[in-house]
Amino acid sequence: MTIAEETLTDAPQPIQGPSALGGGRRRFWNLLWLTSLSDYKGRYADTTFSYLWTIARPLMLFAILYLVFTRVIRFGGQIPDYPVILLLNIMLFTFFAEATNRSVRSMTARGLVRKMDIPRLVLPLSAVMTTGLVSLSALLVAFVWIVAYGVEPMWTWLLFPVIAAALVALTVATAALVSALYVTHRDVAQVWPVFTRLLFYGSTVIYPLGVVPPGFLRDVEVVNPLSPILAQARVWIIDSNAPGWIEASGSTLAALAPLLAFLCICFAAVVSSRRAARVVAEEL
Repeated sequence: MTIAEETLTDAPQPIQGPSALGGGRRRFWNLLWLTSLSDYKGRYADTTFSYLWTIARPLMLFAILYLVFTRVIRFGGQIPDYPVILLLNIMLFTFFAEATNRSVRSMTARGLVRKMDIPRLVLPLSAVMTTGLVSLSALLVAFVWIVAYGVEPMWTWLLFPVIAAALVALTVATAALVSALYVTHRDVAQVWPVFTRLLFYGSTVIYPLGVVPPGFLRDVEVVNPLSPILAQARVWIIDSNAPGWIEASGSTLAALAPLLAFLCICFAAVVSSRRAARVVAEEL
């Protein structure tokens, strides 16, 4: 061995700091699955009705909103198949809202980052996966209700995985972003639940984009990444004659606005997650 080789061998090597995805792909997915399964089993462990709450909660919200918008305000009568549209939208939005709300404190809640070298991104993703496992039974009930209501199954039901994939991608990016921001900005825990509630009543969950009058509110809805997901869910699952996202948004350029917003969320999530991974242990 030459002197140069000895110098290179004995030179101190840089220590890799904590990362969002470190530890290897296999270890990452194993930790994600075990953490999600543990959360899923313990979520309703101390309740009387256990996993029935996964179905009861969105159904109770659907019943209240259905009565308000069809009997009091009488808004739903203007939209064909409004009851099942409302139910499906609630199920999809509930997944997004619950997963992101549970993700906010995920990096700091367990204290795992001080006990072991765990990939930081496992923590918010486990909240998303747990919520996804819980939402499966509620989604099955929604489809049973849709058929019972009188909607005939269509071949476009096979496209539902596209809707689910888009919703999961948006939820994962948002969950990673809010959990990373919470590490250094604890006000996120107070702001985000209010924002998701505002998003519920101010987005196309309750009403289709077509009934929103032109103006500022419609422009906001066009940019909202949830809007094309809900619009296409209506077309592919319930009413094939309903306007698709490009038609509802008004132009091809406007239809691309949610994609741009989603890419911005992804970029912010990557930058924030890398920064939070290095400082989360010190911030606890």
